[in-house]
Amino acid sequence: MHHYPMHIGDYQKDTAWCSMIEDCAYRRLLDHYYATEQKLPKEIRKLHNICRATTAAEKKAVETVVSNFFTETESGYSNSRCDEVIA
Repeated sequence: MHHYPMHIGDYQKDTAWCSMIEDCAYRRLLDHYYATEQKLPKEIRKLHNICRATTAAEKKAVETVVSNFFTETESGYSNSRCDEVIA
């Protein structure tokens, strides 16, 4: 996918609790999900790499976002909204 819909009100409502770092991590994970049209990898190191997370705070933000916005499956982390848009 080269484009996906961004519903600003929904996004702001769902991420109002996020820190600036968590918001950035979430956007990078969403971009990767849509660009590859696949679930996110299960390996946390790969998720850190996708987000370019290098500091402890950035890595923790990635882990927080994954646990709050994605569901672990056998084949990776999924997001139902992403899956609907991709389909």
